[in-house]
Amino acid sequence: RFDTPHTRFHNLSAYVQWQAQWSEQLSSVAGVRLDHHSVYGSSVNPRLGVVFAPSKNHVFKALYGQAFRAPSPEESLSTIGHFDGRQDADGRYIGTNFRVGNEHLEPETVRSLSLTWDWRPTQNLNFSTNLYHSRITSLVVTQASNNVTTIPGAVLVNPETKGNAGRQVQAGLDLTAQ
Repeated sequence: RFDTPHTRFHNLSAYVQWQAQWSEQLSSVAGVRLDHHSVYGSSVNPRLGVVFAPSKNHVFKALYGQAFRAPSPEESLSTIGHFDGRQDADGRYIGTNFRVGNEHLEPETVRSLSLTWDWRPTQNLNFSTNLYHSRITSLVVTQASNNVTTIPGAVLVNPETKGNAGRQVQAGLDLTAQ
């Protein structure tokens, strides 16, 4: 028998976006989203974009955005695994394949920049190039967990938990022909 953690939370958000068509070739978008999470606090996340189409066959796009993702209750609270009735020398039940909750997870934040060029040399052929760079802070991953004491009278063999793994940077270049 063990206690299952529980919590109550709410997430309020608001989003404002402004779009402009400056000419036939140039348009832009600017937006901001405000999130307020009762556990993780407030986050302001801007988004900016510009599209330049000097001709029907060429389109250039530049996009920047930030995002906030609070850990889900499943990531931060759930404990899963099983016991098969075996006990250790001290009479504690042995649990295997456990993932235990982590109430101390931090939210992920993402900053992303994308530059795209589309070129259509013929009506039936389109080339697209996308250069991107993203940085995720407080990345939530599954990791080994030591010193787990969530289940009195039990010992968990090689348990895992969700944890923040620092920062992940993703960069790349996509080339597509359709």
